[in-house]
Amino acid sequence: MERLARVVRWLAYLTLICGGICLYALLRPSSPAEGWQAVQMAAAAVFRPLPLAALAVSLVAHWGARYIDLVGLTNALGRSTEGKKVHTLKSPPLADDAAAPGASSVFAPRPESRAARDRWRPRLEAHLKGKKPDIVLFIDELLAVAVHAGASDIHLQPLELSTRVLLRIGGELEEVATAAQAWHSQMVRRLKVMAELVSYETRQPQDGRFSIESPRGAVDLRVSVVPTHHGEKVVLRLATQDAAMFALDHLGLLAAQQQKLESLLRLPQGVVVLCGPTGSGKTTTLYAGLSHIHQQRGETTNLATIEDPIEVHLPFLNQTQVRRSVGMSMAESLRALLRQDPNVLMVGEIRDRETAQVAIQGGLSGHLILTTLHADSALGVIPRMIDLGVEPFLVSSALAATVSQRLLRRLCPHCRHPAAIQRRQLERLRRLRVDSQGLSFYTAEGCSACEGRGLQGRRAVFEILAIDGGLRRLIAERADMTRLQEEVRRQGMRSLLESALAMAVEGEVALEEALRVVAS
Repeated sequence: MERLARVVRWLAYLTLICGGICLYALLRPSSPAEGWQAVQMAAAAVFRPLPLAALAVSLVAHWGARYIDLVGLTNALGRSTEGKKVHTLKSPPLADDAAAPGASSVFAPRPESRAARDRWRPRLEAHLKGKKPDIVLFIDELLAVAVHAGASDIHLQPLELSTRVLLRIGGELEEVATAAQAWHSQMVRRLKVMAELVSYETRQPQDGRFSIESPRGAVDLRVSVVPTHHGEKVVLRLATQDAAMFALDHLGLLAAQQQKLESLLRLPQGVVVLCGPTGSGKTTTLYAGLSHIHQQRGETTNLATIEDPIEVHLPFLNQTQVRRSVGMSMAESLRALLRQDPNVLMVGEIRDRETAQVAIQGGLSGHLILTTLHADSALGVIPRMIDLGVEPFLVSSALAATVSQRLLRRLCPHCRHPAAIQRRQLERLRRLRVDSQGLSFYTAEGCSACEGRGLQGRRAVFEILAIDGGLRRLIAERADMTRLQEEVRRQGMRSLLESALAMAVEGEVALEEALRVVAS
């Protein structure tokens, strides 16, 4: 439909241009008097029925095409994407979907076995059979399956002869369907329509979002479309809109760590930086921290965020979307929000020198700044901030704490049992200088509760580094990492490895999982 509108529009333009050229060629004047006569003749000719009808058709075609592309043009101009329509899935509900309760933790999706996902493949691929597959019903079915399985992401990966459809469940990608390459563009176009993107634009990346209603409540989906050699790859990230899910109690913090984090959230000013790889739950932790502050301080506290993009819409936050197309970069938006007297301000991510400097200045001027930064450890945030161009004395003065986190797959509590340490694991623990004498760990073979996987959701593991007087002095003196590490050991911070091993001893995670994620 969009291509037809574009063709009609350009035909209308071509008709008007050709008509103007022909009219000029016929009535081309050689003197001012003849020019005035030509103008009179042209005016008389325009108001005849045939030219008026041609003009009306051209205008109708033009504005019809504009109407069809209105959503795409709005998105291309960088206007607000809030208030989008919530889509209701047309696919029939999955078995026990309506009755199944939501996950007890934001990091704990509903467990599903490989066998169960194998049962979804025939159901999904049934909509792709025949000469005219039902793409709309296939997409609705795919979204319903993703919500039912507790997937965090949906991938449509184009290949030379086919398209792979994958779900990320518990941190792992699992293929749930394979579609013919001929239907890939239709699937992408359907998702673009739902996300209000420019459906005929295939050469540039696009980002959008939409919401769906499911038996488990509203689910927000962020859509990313990127051109590849065999077509456009689409990735959708799913997020619940339930504000009650964002609570510190749901993060899986150890008792001492939760008390330390709660004390940091009570600070009147300073900068708290979270770090970790993509998909480690940093934004979820930030939302949980803001929710905790809202519960403790009430409505009298001004909470604001600047995000790119807004992950989840929460009713107690003033959330601002970065819009570079109109000059609202992260740093510019941060400067504007600091002038609005916020008590607590969340900055989605520090990516450049300008944003880092503005955030540090905000932490020094009476605001509590919560933000994220790409670094390999809590201590690694300090040299990373200095590398971005922030003066060490400013880092030492403004930085209140740094937090590093990862996500570990949890063992099924119904079928886990003690297991002996394997030889290669023992050697690896020795290389890490971990005394495993007297420690016991667990494994899980799979049962009906976890449907044979041995795993049930994920849990976050943290290390929290509070910046005290000794660290501030070393940072201001530009001390190297060796001296900083010695000071951290003196402070007694529990590292990621120690926290993960404690969880492995408790039977929350497998030893192999702890070593894979934390000590890799």
